[in-house]
Amino acid sequence: MMQEKMPGEANFTLEYQGYRKDKQLIWIRNIITKVFDNDRLIRIRGVFLDITEEKNHETERLEMESQLKHAQKMEAIGQLAAGIAHEINTPSQFVGDNLNFIQDAMNDSFSYISTLEALLKESGNESAVSAMQSAHEEQDIDFLNDELPQAIEQSIDGIARISKIVSAMKEFSHPGLENKQKIDLNHAIESTVVVARNEWKYLADVHLEMAEDLPMVNCFPGEINQTILNMIVNSAHAIEAKTAGEDKGNITITTTAEEGQVVIEIADDGIGMDESVRNRVFEHFLPPRKWGKEPDRDYQLLIQSLWKNTVVRWW
Repeated sequence: MMQEKMPGEANFTLEYQGYRKDKQLIWIRNIITKVFDNDRLIRIRGVFLDITEEKNHETERLEMESQLKHAQKMEAIGQLAAGIAHEINTPSQFVGDNLNFIQDAMNDSFSYISTLEALLKESGNESAVSAMQSAHEEQDIDFLNDELPQAIEQSIDGIARISKIVSAMKEFSHPGLENKQKIDLNHAIESTVVVARNEWKYLADVHLEMAEDLPMVNCFPGEINQTILNMIVNSAHAIEAKTAGEDKGNITITTTAEEGQVVIEIADDGIGMDESVRNRVFEHFLPPRKWGKEPDRDYQLLIQSLWKNTVVRWW
């Protein structure tokens, strides 16, 4: 580094890491002044400064800026998702209503056809019965009678799933509130699982074990949704790191009420955290795990989202 900067007359500054005598790794700023005699460099003067604390503050500042940008991005995505969900909701409703109408009309039509065929056979009019049987075969009424109800039932089920996803998106994308409000945590978790489905569906099976007697909890819904979402995504990544996508793992989310507290437990059978990470789990600006993914903010979000009389456990 010195040799690269040495040519020319300009003074220069270097920043690098080095070890002190006590083996502690520190950041050093080296300010170099060149001394010339008749245009010939005869010596250099240097000042060494320990800038470790400055570098740490800079790292924290950059991390805070990154988190702020992430929060702003999530808010924008949430507003966009809310708008999209609203736009999808109306056509989904009338498509569902129309499918239900078609289903009822189809059942009535097949019942009507069966009644007509029975009356024709009873009438004894052979030519009419023959024409009816020809039309029956030509239109493949038996095939339609077998397949149409199933096709419409699947379409109605698909619309119901779309409506469920839209509903989950609308609830998940609510902008953060300044004041806490009472919510049904079970419902919030179910909505978050639906929103995160694309992240875990190929890697894991999600099992929900929800207490039916869970009381309403006073909290910030947006932060809780974001925390649960990050934990689910990180669990999926931990499973992928262990199985390389060859086998599915399991993510289990449990809610219980224990002695005046609501407990949320999130467990997965992924690669897990080593001891060094586990000991620093509540430390701000903890470096990301090296799973080849984006830096995860679940630990910080967990700290920010904990609320009175509630416990969140993760392993």
